[in-house]
Parts: sequence; C-alpha cells; structure tokens
Amino acid sequence: MNDDSTSTLQRAASRLEPDVDRLVAGGTARGRRLRRRRRVGGGITAAAVVGLVAAGVAVVPQVLDGGASPRGGAAASDPTPTPTPDPTTPTAPTRRPLAVTQAQVPATFAELFPGQVTELPAKEVVDEAPIVDFRWNGFGVRVGITPAEYSLPYSVDTGEQIGTAGGPRKRCRTGGLGGCVPGPDGSWVATYVNTGPAVDGGVSSRFVTVYTADGWDVMVVSHNAASSKGSELLADEPPFTVAQLKQAALSGIWFD
Repeated sequence: MNDDSTSTLQRAASRLEPDVDRLVAGGTARGRRLRRRRRVGGGITAAAVVGLVAAGVAVVPQVLDGGASPRGGAAASDPTPTPTPDPTTPTAPTRRPLAVTQAQVPATFAELFPGQVTELPAKEVVDEAPIVDFRWNGFGVRVGITPAEYSLPYSVDTGEQIGTAGGPRKRCRTGGLGGCVPGPDGSWVATYVNTGPAVDGGVSSRFVTVYTADGWDVMVVSHNAASSKGSELLADEPPFTVAQLKQAALSGIWFD
C-alpha cells in the first residue's frame, strides 16, 4: 500500500465518532427482545408439558381399561386365567354324624309317633348305615339311614362300587321310587305307593325317601301288615300317610 492511501485511511478513521448512545440503546432493545422471546418460549413449553401430563392422566386409564398396554400395544392376556366357580354346582356341606345306632332306631321313631314298638331280629348290625325293620303297634315299618354311596351298584368283576353318588337330585332320579320333588335345605324327596302282590288282599306299602344335600338317604316305609310279604292284612291302608312318613324322613332327630 502507498503512502497516499495510508494517509487517506488514517484521516478517515480520525474523523469517525461512533454514536455511543445509539449503540447502547440498540443493544438494550435487542436484549429486551431476546428476554421476551425466552419468556414466551418458556411459557409455551411449560404449557405444553402441563397439557401432555393432563392428557396422559385422562388417556392412560381409558387405554388400560380398553385392554391396551400403556405403550399403545394390546395388553397381554393371562394364558392361564383363574377358573370361575360354577354357581350351579355348589360344594356339598359336611355330612352330619348320626345320632342313633341301629338298635336305637325303633325307639327314636316312637318319639316322633308314640306307639308300641317291637324290634325284630337284626340280620346284620351296621351302625354307620342302619336299616331296621320293626313293628309299630303291630304294623311293619322300615327305617333306613344310609350314606349316599351305599346306593351305588357293585362291579361283578371286582366287587367294588361303581360311579359316584352325586347330588340329591341325581340320586333321587336314578335310585328313587316314584316322582322326585325338591325338599327343604337342598334335599330331594321321592314318594311311592305299592301294593304287592298286585291282587286283592295284597300288602300295601308307602315309601318316602329323602336325599339330603349333605349325603344321606333317609327312607321310611309303612305297611298295612306286619311285614311286606306273606302277612295278614291289619287294615285297608298303612297306618302312616305319605305326609307323616315325609315328616319322619325329614326329621333332624336322626342326626347330631
């Protein structure tokens, strides 16, 4: 660069007098604008975050209730769900213990229907399942109080009982004589009237069996003779009505 050019630049620089006030004012104004932008931007960001949180609180339960996972996919199902108990097949109650032995059955029957009882020789004493024939004022009566499984058939090959006893309705329909109707406390009741042999002068008998919900089959039978076969008739009809036999079979006197 030559001397003339250098001198010219130096003279121009010496005449420069910057407007300090204008520069300061401009810098201040730019600083205010930047602060305003930051405040506005921060407010928008905070509002957006609050909005997202609020939306999340409202949306997440709906998504979860709808069966989707929080990440937007379908919720995984339990491969082994817990089975729901069938309300139509309630658990059977605990079986009540007997309050009578086989030898006590006739006298216990007489507590329900006072009369003179005559015990007949028992062929076999089975106190856990008493089946007793006796006479009440000379008329033949049978009372049987057996666990439900006693009515199951036996296998010819193995001698073991076959199948399961089932509930009172099933037992009544598969083993009961006559029609089956619901009784109290979940029991089912079968009634049957028979004349045998089916000729004039045949012995008439009335049967009632109560199949209880706790697994007892209570049978009460009344004859119009001293026994069910080969006996002289003592009356035209058995001394006990079906209603009275049902009363005896449903009585809690047999159980503790």
